[in-house]
Amino acid sequence: MREQAYLGWLIYLMQPTAERIRKMSFQEWLTNFGLLEEKEKKERIEDVEAMKRKSLAIAEKIVEMDKRHRS
Repeated sequence: MREQAYLGWLIYLMQPTAERIRKMSFQEWLTNFGLLEEKEKKERIEDVEAMKRKSLAIAEKIVEMDKRHRS
Protein backbone atom coordinates (compact mmCIF):
# COMPACT_ATOMS: atom_id res chain seq x y z
CA MET A 1 0.00 0.00 0.00
CA ARG A 2 2.85 2.40 0.65
CA GLU A 3 4.00 2.31 -2.96
CA GLN A 4 0.54 3.38 -4.10
CA ALA A 5 0.43 5.99 -1.33
CA TYR A 6 3.75 7.35 -2.56
CA LEU A 7 2.41 7.70 -6.11
CA GLY A 8 -0.67 9.47 -4.74
CA TRP A 9 1.54 11.80 -2.69
CA LEU A 10 3.60 12.70 -5.78
CA ILE A 11 0.41 13.54 -7.67
CA TYR A 12 -0.77 15.59 -4.67
CA LEU A 13 2.51 17.56 -4.69
CA MET A 14 2.01 18.45 -8.36
CA GLN A 15 -1.42 19.99 -7.77
CA PRO A 16 -1.48 23.80 -7.79
CA THR A 17 -2.31 25.49 -4.49
CA ALA A 18 -2.25 28.95 -3.03
CA GLU A 19 1.21 30.07 -1.93
CA ARG A 20 0.14 30.30 1.71
CA ILE A 21 -0.88 26.63 1.88
CA ARG A 22 1.82 24.24 3.05
CA LYS A 23 1.89 20.81 1.39
CA MET A 24 1.87 17.70 3.59
CA SER A 25 5.06 15.72 4.07
CA PHE A 26 5.13 12.05 3.14
CA GLN A 27 4.89 11.14 6.85
CA GLU A 28 1.78 13.29 7.25
CA TRP A 29 0.32 11.75 4.08
CA LEU A 30 0.84 8.21 5.43
CA THR A 31 -0.59 9.17 8.81
CA ASN A 32 -3.75 10.59 7.21
CA PHE A 33 -4.35 7.27 5.47
CA GLY A 34 -3.57 5.23 8.57
CA LEU A 35 -0.45 3.72 7.02
CA LEU A 36 1.95 5.05 9.65
CA GLU A 37 1.61 3.95 13.24
CA GLU A 38 2.61 6.02 16.26
CA LYS A 39 5.80 4.05 16.94
CA GLU A 40 6.86 4.45 13.32
CA LYS A 41 6.49 8.23 13.57
CA LYS A 42 9.32 8.28 16.06
CA GLU A 43 11.46 5.91 14.01
CA ARG A 44 12.77 6.61 10.56
CA ILE A 45 10.21 5.72 7.87
CA GLU A 46 11.16 3.60 4.85
CA ASP A 47 13.77 5.06 2.58
CA VAL A 48 11.99 7.44 0.21
CA GLU A 49 14.38 6.61 -2.61
CA ALA A 50 13.45 2.92 -2.38
CA MET A 51 9.79 3.92 -2.47
CA LYS A 52 10.49 6.04 -5.53
CA ARG A 53 12.15 3.13 -7.36
CA LYS A 54 9.27 0.78 -6.52
CA SER A 55 6.69 3.37 -7.58
CA LEU A 56 8.46 4.06 -10.87
CA ALA A 57 8.55 0.32 -11.57
CA ILE A 58 4.80 0.15 -10.98
CA ALA A 59 4.26 3.16 -13.25
CA GLU A 60 6.34 1.54 -16.00
CA LYS A 61 4.26 -1.63 -15.75
CA ILE A 62 1.08 0.45 -16.09
CA VAL A 63 2.47 2.17 -19.20
CA GLU A 64 3.41 -1.19 -20.73
CA MET A 65 -0.05 -2.59 -19.99
CA ASP A 66 -1.62 0.49 -21.61
CA LYS A 67 0.57 0.10 -24.71
CA ARG A 68 -0.48 -3.55 -25.06
CA HIS A 69 -4.13 -2.62 -24.68
CA ARG A 70 -3.94 0.03 -27.41
CA SER A 71 -2.18 -2.27 -29.90
